[in-house]
Amino acid sequence: MSASNNSYKLDPRSVGRMLTILKAVPGSVLWLLSGPDTSDANLRSIAMQAAVDPNRIVFMPKLPHADYLARYRHADLFLDTAQYNAHTTASDSLWAGCPVLTTPGETFAARVAASLNHHLGMDELNAADDDAFIEIASRIGNDRSARAALRARLAQSRQQSNLFDMQGYADDFPEPAAAHRRSPLRGVAASGNRLMRWTHRLAFYSDIRHPLLDFRLEQRFDG
Repeated sequence: MSASNNSYKLDPRSVGRMLTILKAVPGSVLWLLSGPDTSDANLRSIAMQAAVDPNRIVFMPKLPHADYLARYRHADLFLDTAQYNAHTTASDSLWAGCPVLTTPGETFAARVAASLNHHLGMDELNAADDDAFIEIASRIGNDRSARAALRARLAQSRQQSNLFDMQGYADDFPEPAAAHRRSPLRGVAASGNRLMRWTHRLAFYSDIRHPLLDFRLEQRFDG
């Protein structure tokens, strides 16, 4: 399993559930991005305190981008961090074919991975809470056929979804940008349909949730 977020995202809640999953999936290992200073040693110490062999945590050095993406071919599941999700890293994992398991929170930073999954039609990987997160990861980790089926489904969803349609994103961008430049308010309304196609390509901007701010862009631009 992989959790290649930067080490500053590894809060106690996230690390705790990752270690629980390691104990529930015999023979599994967890890939982490090597961090600065004593962070790797600190994480090994935490694993030992949780009765997990620290050798089951494999720290990966940073690599050129193509080599970094290639790693995901060998990971069965990406375990997301709770308070501050993987953002670009989640997109990288999905693009390279590794499913992402997450728990959507209340803030923008805690909902990005869930929105990516939603736009791929893989909402079952958006766990309701930590117990569900651990159960799903443990079930997938202990079932080879389930892992293969999940990867195959992600490969199909990636081709059918517009999530990674960069040409479409580029095609739809100029008109709303130009309209907004001419008239910030009227321009947005006038180019609403093309703007919506563009924002839907930015999956994590099409579902913004916050305790004080809860709306969807499609509702905002209806008429």
